[in-house]
Amino acid sequence: MTFLTFRPASLPITPIFPLLVPEGSYFDLYFDYWDRIPPFGVVELYEFDLSYNHLLRMRRYKTRGVMELIVRETERAFIMITQHDHANLSGQLASMFRTTLLADDKFKDDVLLAIYEHDRGHIRLDDTPIWNDRINAPFSFMDYPLLPKLTHYKLGLDEVEAQSPYAGLLCSLHFSSFFLDSGQADCIEFVQTETERQEKIAEALKLDDRKLIDQHFRLLQLCDDLSLYVCLNEPGVSKEREHPWYRGGFARSELFNEQGHKPLMAIWRNEKEIALNPSPLEHDVVTALRLKKVEKSLIRQKGIEQAYKETEWTVQETAFCASEE
Repeated sequence: MTFLTFRPASLPITPIFPLLVPEGSYFDLYFDYWDRIPPFGVVELYEFDLSYNHLLRMRRYKTRGVMELIVRETERAFIMITQHDHANLSGQLASMFRTTLLADDKFKDDVLLAIYEHDRGHIRLDDTPIWNDRINAPFSFMDYPLLPKLTHYKLGLDEVEAQSPYAGLLCSLHFSSFFLDSGQADCIEFVQTETERQEKIAEALKLDDRKLIDQHFRLLQLCDDLSLYVCLNEPGVSKEREHPWYRGGFARSELFNEQGHKPLMAIWRNEKEIALNPSPLEHDVVTALRLKKVEKSLIRQKGIEQAYKETEWTVQETAFCASEE
């Protein structure tokens, strides 16, 4: 057997993260042992032969996150969208939201900042996609390892809070909501830490209107969902073949429906237009989403990393319109 151990290269300490792997096997830094490896920085890999108790070799690696892309597969390509580009689309929609649907325009700029920047924690991860052999596709945000995800959520939240404490509060509520029902220790700790952040900000800003905070939080969630509706669906797809998250409407959107206590609905009219029923926007708007369409044939020829680098960015324009129903 070969004994592998990691330590952060900057720390002059006894190596940590001991692992045992079969002799001669390759070590997957990006998946199998991700939860034991620092999500960024430089680590050293020490390889020992236990039979002779001597160091075989030492290698240094610069670790980087598995790219937490939004990935949609087509017959010939993978559509790849960074989380920050998705968040930018969310912000475009939020900026066109009807102010009559909001109880107060207080913190308007902070709310917009929160929506534009809510996925800021992913920016440092959006470098190079990694191939997931288990599903024969690139890793996406749906199968991203938990521990580095929590680490980067916190880093992103710290950065947003530094720009605007109120925006940080809304983003903290957003990410905490993902793990409220989780029984995993790391998730429980994350929620507890973020609850403390939320209480600290609320006290510092003397926030006592919980309904207003909830409305702003739900606006962030709705704009996030509207953007994901574009990202996860083939343009022009029928309602029956939409991503299952949105076939029944947008969760928790009833607050923004002036026609009754029902969720807002969306449907693709064609490859360029989405109809909202009812529309919460001031008027029809054309949005822009940056993405890469990485051909499967190029991936087979050059691998996912080089194929992604060589693929040019394109912009998908989508119009959001009021339903005619």
